[in-house]
Amino acid sequence: MDVGIDEVGRGSWAGPVVVAAAYGDVEGASAILGSGGGFQDSKALSPKKRASVLVQLGGAGVAFAIGEASSVQIDREGLTNSLRTAALTALAELAATRILLDGKHNYIGDSRVVTVVGGDRLHPLIAAASIAAKVYRDALMVQIDEELPWWDLSANKGYGSRRHFAALMAWGVSTEHRLSFAPMRHLPGSLGASLYDGGRA
Repeated sequence: MDVGIDEVGRGSWAGPVVVAAAYGDVEGASAILGSGGGFQDSKALSPKKRASVLVQLGGAGVAFAIGEASSVQIDREGLTNSLRTAALTALAELAATRILLDGKHNYIGDSRVVTVVGGDRLHPLIAAASIAAKVYRDALMVQIDEELPWWDLSANKGYGSRRHFAALMAWGVSTEHRLSFAPMRHLPGSLGASLYDGGRA
């Protein structure tokens, strides 16, 4: 069984990295995602369209598994190891014979992996995985924003923006910020130890 893998959140300042695995009806995925010379990946779709397409993919016989690694885990283990952990979680219950991984670096470290540069435009299962990962993580960041509203996470999804940087300067870091990433590690000491990082353990 072929499984498509893609991730989201790699360069984010806050929140987890999420890896999605997509498997099932390749022809069904292709029929839904096919677009001219390539497939529609998550970046080519609006949030509303992504959610709609994800439902369509499920109806066409494409299934998904999700793995994630928290910001604390990323700080402790590094991004590559965290991506591997998240991917292995997503793959744990799947009888994959070939793992189609977006990109050129096999961060999973499995002999079944075939890396595909630009895979989210070249293979329907990777494109489907990119959509599932984005929908899942975006919804998670909206939930986090309800608990930690000062950093505008529902809008920026944890990525760098002027408002996000301004909030870091005003409030310091939250429990969801990756302290090993710039600009968090360059914040003045008083800000880098704000009231909101007490939950990191």
